[in-house]
Amino acid sequence: MKKEVPKIRPNKNGPLLVKNLQNFTNSRGEPIETKHTMALCRCGASKTKPFCDGTHTSIGFTDEKSPDRIPDKKESYKGKSIIIHDNRGICSHAGFCTANLPAVFRMGVEPWIDPDGADAQDIKRVIRMCPSGALSYSENDKEVNVFFREAEMIVSKNGPYYVRGGIEIVDVNLGDGASQEHYTLCRCGQSGNKPRCDGAHWYAAFKDDEALTISAANRRRERNEPQWVKVAETDELHDGGSKKLNLLAQQILLSRVNGEYGAIEGICSHQGGPLIDGKIEDGVIRCPWHGHPFDPLTGKSLGKDSDLKAFEVEERTDGIYIKITPAKKSGWTVSHVIAETLVNWGVKHVFGMVGHSNLGMAEALRIQEEKGKLKYIGIRHEGAAAFACSGYSKVSGKPAVCFTIAGPGATNLMTGLWDARMDRTPVVAITGQVNTQFFGPGSFQEIGLKEAFQSVAPFSKVVLPDSKHGELTSLALKNAIVRRTVAHLILPDDVQTLDAGTAAPGSPDGRLADARITPSEEAVNLAMYRIRKTKRPVIIVGYGARNDMEAIIAFAEQLRAPVLTTFKA
Repeated sequence: MKKEVPKIRPNKNGPLLVKNLQNFTNSRGEPIETKHTMALCRCGASKTKPFCDGTHTSIGFTDEKSPDRIPDKKESYKGKSIIIHDNRGICSHAGFCTANLPAVFRMGVEPWIDPDGADAQDIKRVIRMCPSGALSYSENDKEVNVFFREAEMIVSKNGPYYVRGGIEIVDVNLGDGASQEHYTLCRCGQSGNKPRCDGAHWYAAFKDDEALTISAANRRRERNEPQWVKVAETDELHDGGSKKLNLLAQQILLSRVNGEYGAIEGICSHQGGPLIDGKIEDGVIRCPWHGHPFDPLTGKSLGKDSDLKAFEVEERTDGIYIKITPAKKSGWTVSHVIAETLVNWGVKHVFGMVGHSNLGMAEALRIQEEKGKLKYIGIRHEGAAAFACSGYSKVSGKPAVCFTIAGPGATNLMTGLWDARMDRTPVVAITGQVNTQFFGPGSFQEIGLKEAFQSVAPFSKVVLPDSKHGELTSLALKNAIVRRTVAHLILPDDVQTLDAGTAAPGSPDGRLADARITPSEEAVNLAMYRIRKTKRPVIIVGYGARNDMEAIIAFAEQLRAPVLTTFKA
């Protein structure tokens, strides 16, 4: 049977009709559920992005091309070893070229492409990043503009659909010099060259709320019908024995007591301790952390804690089965929102120690490290984490994160954070905290961390279940960077693993001004006048000049002036 190939047909003044698409992901690489035929939004206003909800009919969306759009025209720039082709009319302004090879792709300069500005291999590598197909190259009189083999569509962050792998778009001329294999399609509704993207989303400040595409991916996971799962053989457990299970993202403890089987959740309701590691004695299982007792068959608390969830168990001829419903959690938690926000703001290093009150956040950081987005460096004492952050930030000028558990683990940061505070160095401290239900009565490792940190961290906030988690993390980073100081986030244990639903991570886009300071012309002239008049000039270099030392040394050599540095510099 012939395999059906994917096709895209733009509906007149309506959505994109997509058929037979198998690979459909959001900007994070998460798969979005597909159907044989899908209607994808291209008016920019759907409440169920990336899918169409009919809003285009009520807002007057039109797919007419703008008469004053950038001309759809192929230009060629011939160099010594390569010819670069460009079509500005279909550029989606993704910025991969100008960001990765500014010596060749020169923003604000005409001609904007210098084909001899870099090695041909580097030029080809960067051209292959172009999602729109606007860029291609020729070698030996042969143009190369096919880069992707697998048919797929990607919903880019606040931008167009990336279409790759030769997906046919019906009744549409893709343009002179454009790749027929990969291209971008407008999602904001503002392009003057529809259905192609022309970068208008940048000027329209299109914000699709990335959480909607996260939610679209999550819908793929929400088929949570109960199912029976075999978990043990009939003779596997002796009386009084137990077995640890990890099923469908849930920790479960299977037990056999007085000939009966039972299964309960493996996380203690007291402080999230590992009940799953407990031992059954006299028909009772106790959490190894604090000894709180529970019935291993029913999950009923034998103390003052909340009862635990129990699962149905059946003993069949071929084994022991548990009835379990897949967790509704998408895997997108509050901690994931915070971790992705850190990455979006440019955090590259986290120094810390993992323990019982920061495991949720630790898992989110682990995933980011696995993706290559940041590096986690474990330490043996929290004070070392704070000093490492301070030193890293002084050298790099970028914020780092120190990460600890609650109580004494958090307070061990103090001396290192004071070092950062006194030297005006951007550092973010993220500390665990006890569950919110234990705030106040003075439970194990509960310390008023906000009060404890208020003198060293001008920005110190508790992350609560209903906080805007991406925004709160962004504010912490902005305060650290702009004020060059310490910012502090307090993460209660239970909040870390809450399902974040459709919450999106924060971003620095539009939130930071250029921090470089330029003196007035009058001040520069006065300084030069005084320098010319002096007989034995001395240059004192401060920390703020650390990135301009080549120019300072050249200036000092011209003046024949010695150079001194401040303590911090």
